[in-house]
Amino acid sequence: MVDFIPRQPHAPSFSGRLLIVEDHGPRLLNAYLIFPKQTNINFVDDLRLQQQYGRVSSVGWQLKEEKLAGNLKLFINLLSLYVEQSRYYREYTEQPPDAEIISLKQHFNDWQERALSNPIIASDISRNLLTTSDGLRRFMEQFKQLGWQRVVLELVDMASIDYIRTKWDTNKVYGGSRWDIGPVSEMVNINPTEGLRIKLGGRTTGYFSHHHFFNGYLAYGFKDRKPKYGIGYAYSFKPKRYFREEFPQHEVSLRYQHDLYIPGLELQNNDRDNILYDVGVSYLTTASYRNLIAVEYLKDFNAILSLRLYANYREDIASGPLQFVRVNHDHTLQKLPKITDVSSGIELRWAIGERIFDGSMQRHQPYARIYREVPVIKLRHEWADRRLGGDFNRQRTELIAEQRLWMGIFGRLDYQVTLGKLWSSVPFPVLYTPPTNTGLMHTRNTFQLLNPLEFVADEWLTTFLEYHMRGVVFDRIPLVNKLGLRGVLTANILYGNLSVKNRQSTGKELFVLPVHTTEMRDQVYAEVGFGLENIFKVLRIDLYRRLSPLKPHSKGPWGVKLDLSLSF
Repeated sequence: MVDFIPRQPHAPSFSGRLLIVEDHGPRLLNAYLIFPKQTNINFVDDLRLQQQYGRVSSVGWQLKEEKLAGNLKLFINLLSLYVEQSRYYREYTEQPPDAEIISLKQHFNDWQERALSNPIIASDISRNLLTTSDGLRRFMEQFKQLGWQRVVLELVDMASIDYIRTKWDTNKVYGGSRWDIGPVSEMVNINPTEGLRIKLGGRTTGYFSHHHFFNGYLAYGFKDRKPKYGIGYAYSFKPKRYFREEFPQHEVSLRYQHDLYIPGLELQNNDRDNILYDVGVSYLTTASYRNLIAVEYLKDFNAILSLRLYANYREDIASGPLQFVRVNHDHTLQKLPKITDVSSGIELRWAIGERIFDGSMQRHQPYARIYREVPVIKLRHEWADRRLGGDFNRQRTELIAEQRLWMGIFGRLDYQVTLGKLWSSVPFPVLYTPPTNTGLMHTRNTFQLLNPLEFVADEWLTTFLEYHMRGVVFDRIPLVNKLGLRGVLTANILYGNLSVKNRQSTGKELFVLPVHTTEMRDQVYAEVGFGLENIFKVLRIDLYRRLSPLKPHSKGPWGVKLDLSLSF
């Protein structure tokens, strides 16, 4: 018999007892594991696991029985649950290695055609058990009948997908809604150009069609008094259960938008729909109204490789203080009411060893919350040609790598590195400008203290680092460790250079730069941050410090960002 405890009481590991017997050599007979209460894990008040091992014919000594019991608690005594699960293992067979399993094609199962009341494995005897799909459904139905619990669960579900269902059928997955209203987070927003912005949109689901998906929105700004709108259509070659984004994706899509954009910022942020802005961001009024037509083809070949082909037609119409002023060859200035860019591109996504389950919607999301434990590599090349109707020729290449590195009891490190280059002579509206976050809400992989268009470059290297130390520090401080606080360290670094062919003094394709924009010439910009997360289990607060010298139109050396999220 072996008793064991974690070397560090707060470490995310088990304590317990192992019973080992002599049967043709030492063999594990029984394991009893307890999760220490000192461990900084959200929503788990108590967790116990008991395993029973024995001899199994043909494959030797294996796990035969497993029992898991736990007390789960959302916040204080809100939504407290006791969960117990028993599993019995029989008829072991040998299977190929994981590396081969993840490459096998998985067949589509239609959730609508299969009655949820007919579990795949459950028998009549075990139909009411929580361990079966039917038992779980019955339990959740009974739990939702408790009034306020149903409201809480519906709100959590709505927040997780950011859409409101238009139908709630308890016998169907996701309620059987054919049309969802949202995104909810973008319905009411404020920005300096539009003032109060009201937006109403929606999308169809798999209950409308397994292959055809529509989406659209209508928005109105009470300050600029101009309507904005967008509409999109996607055809999925693979049938979808509910969401178009379910893995694996194989689709072709078309969309049209007329909306407000900051030139050069591209679609890396959704700042125009961020209701919380920093104080004193008048530079955001240097925006344009963009008409966009986009065609895209996307295919996930397997869990490792994906391909994206796209073509865009962009037309930017100057608004407010922003002006498109061309410098002609005779050094005269020509004011243009609009600029047009017609481009196409290809992107390969490669992630050897990545595991992702059928139906996951996180693979192609820009800020996906899946655990990227293996490096994810993206190679993108984009080109534009005047002969297609645009105003510029352009060749642009980017290489992106990101990963989540787990460090045991010391937490985890998230990183993203981007290396890019513009090979052509282009004016400032299509030069590279680093991704920025102008709102008070935290956004990953952006520069928190930079203004949009503060820098432009045609050669760039960005590095975003986030170290989540969990309870390494605060769990060791008496009294403070009762709060469950977790520390976060952040470092954002940018190297940029504007080559001779694109500088204002020597370039050929020139537009007059906005007054708050600076050319980068072998420059480095850096900012660091320290934050506290898991405040009341949902709140994160970060304090950032700019290390690079301030420019005349910079925000300032300090900044605060907030974030709301649930995590274990």
